Amino acid sequence: MITIREEAMATYAAGAHIPIAFSVESVFRIDPLDGGLGGLSMTEEEIPEPYVKDYDMHDHGIAEWSEKWDISNWGFLSAYEGDQRVGAAAIAWKTNGVDKLEGKNDVAVLWDLRVHPESRRQGIGRQLFVHAVRRRRRTQSMLFYPTRSTRCNMPLPVFWAWPARAVG
Repeated sequence: MITIREEAMATYAAGAHIPIAFSVESVFRIDPLDGGLGGLSMTEEEIPEPYVKDYDMHDHGIAEWSEKWDISNWGFLSAYEGDQRVGAAAIAWKTNGVDKLEGKNDVAVLWDLRVHPESRRQGIGRQLFVHAVRRRRRTQSMLFYPTRSTRCNMPLPVFWAWPARAVG
């Protein structure tokens, strides 16, 4: 059974050993339907040269966040299976310099979402996301959106397509 805990930044940072890297072997091709009026179609296509995408290598890693921003308003969650940390999420809010917040105080951003490779595809990321949204809804009225969804991380479009109404 997975337990979600809110944690201090220091405890969260200790979980930085959970890799965010993933293998890219295919991408989504996105095509408009009916000139874009009928929505979008996503078709998975293999790529000729697979590669590893690792946001920790070129984004501001967990250790650098507090050096770059005032993260005192951020929320930190970890997912545990027993006493083993298997996932983590960071929620940015009210932080000058975080462009995705657009200078607004009613917007929160899912800044980091990571699940240990051996625990992926079991709904842990979704549990972290749902907990984050519910927590923010209890304490503030705000918009909530992810920082990135990329066409090369195949589970993400499926994850974000999950109905928001299911969050409750």
